Amino acid sequence: MKILNFTVCLSLVLLLASCEIDLMPKTSFYDKDISADSTQTTYSTHADMEGLRNSLYGDDDLGKVSFVASLYYWVMSDVRADNAYNGTAHAKLRDIESNNISAANEDVAVTWTRYFQQVTNANNIICNIDSVFNHDSSWTDENEKNQWKAEALIYRAWLWSRLTELWGAVPMSTQIPPAISADNIEKVYDLYYPKATPVEDIYKQIISDLDFACRWAPDTDPKNKGEFSKAFAHGLLARLYARNSSIRDWKKVDEECSQVEACGYMLSPNYDDLWGYDPNGDAYRNNPETIFELQTNKSHGDRIAYMLYYNQYSNKDNFTWEKYLTPSRDLISAFEKEGDKEREASTIKWDACGWSRYYPSSRYAFDWKVRTNASSIIYMRLAEIYLLHAEALAAEGDLAGATEYVNKVRRRVHLKEIVVPSDYNSMVDLILHERRLELAFEGFRFFDLARYGLDKLKSTCDDMQSKDAYWQTRRPYTEDDLVLPIPQTELDKNPNLKQNEGY
Repeated sequence: MKILNFTVCLSLVLLLASCEIDLMPKTSFYDKDISADSTQTTYSTHADMEGLRNSLYGDDDLGKVSFVASLYYWVMSDVRADNAYNGTAHAKLRDIESNNISAANEDVAVTWTRYFQQVTNANNIICNIDSVFNHDSSWTDENEKNQWKAEALIYRAWLWSRLTELWGAVPMSTQIPPAISADNIEKVYDLYYPKATPVEDIYKQIISDLDFACRWAPDTDPKNKGEFSKAFAHGLLARLYARNSSIRDWKKVDEECSQVEACGYMLSPNYDDLWGYDPNGDAYRNNPETIFELQTNKSHGDRIAYMLYYNQYSNKDNFTWEKYLTPSRDLISAFEKEGDKEREASTIKWDACGWSRYYPSSRYAFDWKVRTNASSIIYMRLAEIYLLHAEALAAEGDLAGATEYVNKVRRRVHLKEIVVPSDYNSMVDLILHERRLELAFEGFRFFDLARYGLDKLKSTCDDMQSKDAYWQTRRPYTEDDLVLPIPQTELDKNPNLKQNEGY
């Protein structure tokens, strides 16, 4: 029998006195300590499952993950690359910009915790819904059951996709640990405190889950882009197959992008409408371009707007302190060299403020893609899919087809069309440049560069400080830096976890 550490062993023994074996227990995972007052909740009715399904879209689940899943993820993407200075004096953010991230970094730890909490909530549906359907004789709509399961699978797949992008191999919980008894402590220990699962195995599970979701998830509802749809599932598959991994398959990226495009989306005629708002009404949502967006409202709202600039409905409330994700001079220069006035104006806002860390206080630059507390957070939209499709076609040798997808995006913002380049590498550079301008501050830049290898990332990001003294001096990237350190709090809690190489 393996030797358990004293704290865990004591907690398990105390728990034995109080737990009962439930028919369909709530998922338990190591993000919560196992202790004597642990409880398990049974789910046994259609109403139970309906409540769980509805909560995925509410403040308790998706709403709670939105702040971390958006703001901190954007920091990990744009600040680690060349799009944004970290924005503040916080050491935790300076360390991200300078590539000196430690396992004690608070933002890294809270991101891990929040994502895994939501994996657990998705599992409460995935692991229970079939049994509940069979147990509740009044529930006879199997299509509804499969749709709810598909929505939870999409949510979990999106979470796992982000987790593997950030950390590589992470624990993958696909089952509910049984209630603990004197006879099963050894087995339960590894379920409550799992080892990291190899990345390729997580990818295979994501693919299997999304294949189910592509059959059973709801079709696109033009009036509700806040729903986990078939198109979002296909888009997640396209992103996954484009990763720099053993499962990379450009033909499948091509196919999955085509599936999304067949769902009736169109580029917004006006780029700015993607983030627009009515000063006397509400923020715009359900844009014809968006595939999935997190939606909120003015009365409830989200705090991301004032972390980046200020909520336009609040008369400069919370505009007395430095903001995250200050646009870099390098990004501004890229817009200006392209003559890309429309996207620059929609991405960067200039205003006077009370600090001058990166720009004069009389004219300071701010991220302008989340403008109000009611603004939707767009997690996938058609322009991204077009540019991903361009990557796939280029890899398949169709440079003309790839060029046309890039030009579809450029025509929308009235830019001169590019000509078909002479070689694949030139095409990749053109696409990555277009993705940078089109998708700035939406969480792509670092990961886009990393998808094309360490040399591409290093050539773009290592020497930023020599070009612009406002950057923190960056420790040169290595292969180990493509993923983050596992938070020390998680290593302390779960002895089966091992720290990522290089940390």
